[in-house]
Amino acid sequence: KWVKVHLAVDADTQEIVAEVVTEANIGDSKMTGCLLDQIPNRPKRVLADGGYDRSEARQAIKGRKIEHLIPPPRNARYSGSDSARDRAILEIIGLGGDREARSLWGKLTGYNLRVLAETAFSSLKRLFGERFFSKTIDRQKVESRLRCHLINRMKASAT
Repeated sequence: KWVKVHLAVDADTQEIVAEVVTEANIGDSKMTGCLLDQIPNRPKRVLADGGYDRSEARQAIKGRKIEHLIPPPRNARYSGSDSARDRAILEIIGLGGDREARSLWGKLTGYNLRVLAETAFSSLKRLFGERFFSKTIDRQKVESRLRCHLINRMKASAT
């Protein structure tokens, strides 16, 4: 049975500040509030991938008065509201609306820092593999938490 690990990474320290393990059928956007609740100091900004481009995730972030940057999907439609999503759509279209425009948008807005979360996933997989040793979801949650703690300790001792 597959499980999903959802992470929040501090862009400044590259420390994993929140993690949640769920069954594979639970989407990223449903875990947004849970991740944010684990972070000790309220973040100023959330950078999240397209999996968080759902009203549920955006409301969880907005309800905590946090700025967010989530790229809209390629087929996103402008709704006419003054939302962060509509502004991102207009900015990407204004830059040309193609793959290059999305890349440039990421650089101009700082979204490219989201790669730090992917780096955290990569570190976890390289050090511990892609599978858990534990068989039950409760034990996998503990194992994931320990892995994140160990990664953070290794990064702290390296600096």
